[in-house]
Amino acid sequence: MPDFSEMMRRSPTIKEFYFEWEGLQIFGAIDITDVPKELEIRFTSPHQAGEVALRLNAYGCKFTHPDGKLSERIRLVHGDVNPTQGDENYARIPIHGATQESSILVYNEYLAGPRGLTDVKQLESFTGDSGMLVERCENSILFRCNSWKPADRKAFADMQGSITLLY
Repeated sequence: MPDFSEMMRRSPTIKEFYFEWEGLQIFGAIDITDVPKELEIRFTSPHQAGEVALRLNAYGCKFTHPDGKLSERIRLVHGDVNPTQGDENYARIPIHGATQESSILVYNEYLAGPRGLTDVKQLESFTGDSGMLVERCENSILFRCNSWKPADRKAFADMQGSITLLY
């Protein structure tokens, strides 16, 4: 049987967001196909501010920013969306123009270090041993994430939180 890293390289694809590993369903992303009017997102991380983030991509709809601008992508960076150091990160995001065909993809990003010839550190996703444990209960989605090099592959302790779908 392939190891965790090999399985993560082969899955998930856009059509197949999870794979099974030692009894766990490990997701690459959360696919929200019943798009609400708003998302309420809370998350915490033991990492330093700026080292992890949630990325949201909208398909067939747009996110409304606090300044009224619309976009198809939002990145919620740990430490940038919390009022006080140590508090949970919080964002409430209105959705504009959603239809029956709309969807929102949510996945974790992490600072993976400099790549290639540059010293610039970048947030990345879908590399190494990253993955998410996801549980949906009615209008709430609970998640726990691994970054690209977790200390314990089964801990999913690099980020944890919830997304509430507000209809």
